[in-house]
Amino acid sequence: MNPHSFIDVRNVSVVFEQDREQVLAVDRLDVTIERGQFAAIVGPSGCGKSTLTRLVSGLMRPTTGQVSVDGRPVTRPIRGVGMAFQTPMLMPWRTTLRNVLLPLEVVPEHRARLRADRAGCLDDATRLLASVGLAGAEGRYPWQLSGGMQQRANLCRALIHHPSILILDEPFAALDSFTREGLWAAVQALWMDEGFTAMMVTHDLREALYLADVVYVMGGRPGKVIERQMVDLPRPRVLNEEFDAACLHQLHALRAAVARAQPEMMMSAQ
Repeated sequence: MNPHSFIDVRNVSVVFEQDREQVLAVDRLDVTIERGQFAAIVGPSGCGKSTLTRLVSGLMRPTTGQVSVDGRPVTRPIRGVGMAFQTPMLMPWRTTLRNVLLPLEVVPEHRARLRADRAGCLDDATRLLASVGLAGAEGRYPWQLSGGMQQRANLCRALIHHPSILILDEPFAALDSFTREGLWAAVQALWMDEGFTAMMVTHDLREALYLADVVYVMGGRPGKVIERQMVDLPRPRVLNEEFDAACLHQLHALRAAVARAQPEMMMSAQ
């Protein structure tokens, strides 16, 4: 185990049963993420990116190998994880504020906090909403919010219990480019303010470079880590810097790594 790692995926393989056959989904994955680091997972569809997030959160067990978080093996769904997906899935009958508070109402270990300090929890939710540009939207229902606003509320809901890990599985893929870029800035600000460890699955290489400290490129079937690239760009990052020589160099290197993963996907599909 890497002594500096917070999330440690070591020699992990996963086998599924499909049509009465054993299928190797991911093969000998090695991923390490330091505490407070922002990691992006990129690669072609079907290479096991989302499987990796389920392994880290404890929603899936490895067939072989070990997943550890903060030095402890992950053997069941772990506490201290916030998750946001492509579809916000806000409850249509709840206001924005009450949607954000939902984890505190339904998760037993957080319910006691809500009962003991409801005013403090309301302040937390209001502060989070304001930090992503939703001040004044607390009383609106999901159908009164744009797609980008719904995703902002979804991020706040994922962070209301102050998780140590935030997992993002293509949360901006369905949004237009202008909305998506605005959310990049919101996520970066939340990460810098809250100090959580982040793990994001994305197909957008610009998104990966804007947000991540380290990018893992996956490819193949079974899925494997093809390459690991550190992102050496100053923070806070801004969009008009993406045409700087340093950023363009990293973008080209990342595209080349993903291109190397594509032939493996084609060969494994034959």
